[in-house]
Amino acid sequence: MVVAAVPWARHGAGHPRAFDDTVAWLVTHTATSTAVQLLRVA
Repeated sequence: MVVAAVPWARHGAGHPRAFDDTVAWLVTHTATSTAVQLLRVA
């Protein structure tokens, strides 16, 4: 397997940096249950 550094993801992350930022914003501004439902994560 070849791994390459890309500007839109953090090392070892399974999703893009924008998703991390969206999750962080949502959980600081809404209820956690709302973020879970909107983003379909556990």
